[in-house]
Formats: sequence, structure tokens, C-alpha cells
Amino acid sequence: MLHTLTKNIYYMDFNQETDQPILLLVVGKEKSLVIDAGNSPKHAGKFLEEVRQLNVPNPSYLAITHWHWDHVFGIETMNLPTISHDMTKEKLEEMSRFEWDDKSIIERVQAGIESEFCQDYLLRAMTEDERKQLKIQLPDMTFSGKLTIDLGGVTCILEHVGGDHAPDSIVIHVPEERVLVISDCLWVDIYERSFKYSKENIYPLIDKILSYDVDYYVSSHINPETKQQLADYYLDVVKAIGDLVESNDTEQQAIQKFVNHYNRKPNEDERFLLKAFIKGI
Repeated sequence: MLHTLTKNIYYMDFNQETDQPILLLVVGKEKSLVIDAGNSPKHAGKFLEEVRQLNVPNPSYLAITHWHWDHVFGIETMNLPTISHDMTKEKLEEMSRFEWDDKSIIERVQAGIESEFCQDYLLRAMTEDERKQLKIQLPDMTFSGKLTIDLGGVTCILEHVGGDHAPDSIVIHVPEERVLVISDCLWVDIYERSFKYSKENIYPLIDKILSYDVDYYVSSHINPETKQQLADYYLDVVKAIGDLVESNDTEQQAIQKFVNHYNRKPNEDERFLLKAFIKGI
């Protein structure tokens, strides 16, 4: 079912079991915008079914936040004029030449082309027969820096921000609703053998994201957060742990720095972040 975030923004929940991201609908007086296409045609179809139950303008556009499979496999099913960053289209052109049967996915993972993290989710989200019929639909329109869409009294500002997770990542600012859709832009690089955070990328991106005058942030795989909730994690946890890690640190050295600083051992999430920053230096 769809949840109401604000008067003019609705969203469908994420599902961790199949790496299914949040999908959103931003509604204006004249038009509406769908944000992301989902991890399968079935996911996209279910979202559209829910949208049809609303008394709002039919979707007019689809915006893709970045190229990763769980955000793009439903583009063809959405069947809407699709907008993305220039780099997103380039990656989708590459993906359109791939085969999506089990063997092909596993071979790409072994070759370092596909993310090992994504492999199980890919195999779980759709049957092999469904994936064999999958068509990677390319966007109809691209942009490089910033693009503004007027839905009629509600504005969507699409802006490229990049980041470790995907260099093509965009955010979508809806100023009238005081909402920023950030998708996965603040997450680690998952296309390394070991997840990676680089301070040179994530620190300025955190500062930029927190500079928006909004009340809510919408990431793809967690519940919508307030500005304070986002700041508490990315300033007090991510940046604080990143500050402990220096060039040439081993994992054990970084853990010992954590113990010395906090007078306790790191928990699982904190240890994950320490390793990610070590990998990114």
C-alpha cells in the first residue's frame, strides 16, 4: 500500500528481502512524477496499481535516481517519459547488452562486472524465466547538472550529486513539501569486493545533503527520516568513525583507535564503517 509522507507525496515501502527500494509519487495540480522504477516489472506494476487508487493526476514522468538494477528494472512497465542523468543512460546502455539468466549473472560477479552483494537479491527478486524476458529500457531525456520540473504548484528539482555509491546519483528536492529524496547517494560503494567509503567523496556530500532546508529525507532502503535523524547518523556516527581512520591503518589498528576513543568495542555497524573507510583511503 502507499503511505502519505506529505500532502502531495506518497511512497511504497522498501522490502529488504529482495532489495526492493522505496518508490515515490510527487503530485501537482496538473501532473505527477514517479521516482524510481523498482527492482522488477512486478514491483513497478504493483506501484502503478496503488497509484490508480488515488484521486490525483495520472503519472506524467518517471525520474531515475541512479543506474543500479533495483531502481531500473521496472522502467519498461512504468511506460512513462523517463528522465535520468547522462551517466545513468550510459550505464543502462551497457546493461541492455547483458543476459540476466542465473549463469550470466554469476559469471559477471566472478569477473568483477556485477556486484557480489547484488547477486542473491537479483536471483531472488525475479525468477530466471522473468529475468530472461527482461528488457532494459533507456531514458527518454537526460541532464547533466540540474533540471526543474513544474507539476503545477509543486516543483521537483533534480540535481546531480554523485557519491561513492554511484557517480550518477541524483537527489530530488521538492521545496513546497520540504522533502529531499536522496535515494542511495550516501551509501557505500557496493561494486568493490569490499564495501568502500572515501572521505573525499562522502564528507562533502554529507554536508551538501544536510544544507537543504527540508523536514524529511527519503532514502531508498530505510524509512523516511527527519533532518535531525539523518544528521545524528551521518555526522555523529559516519563522520566520527571516518575521522578515526588514517592512511595505512589495518583493521585491527582502526578498531583499537575506536576502543581508545570510545572506551568500548565497536558494534557490527561501527566495525562495518571502519572497514569501509580503510578500503576507501
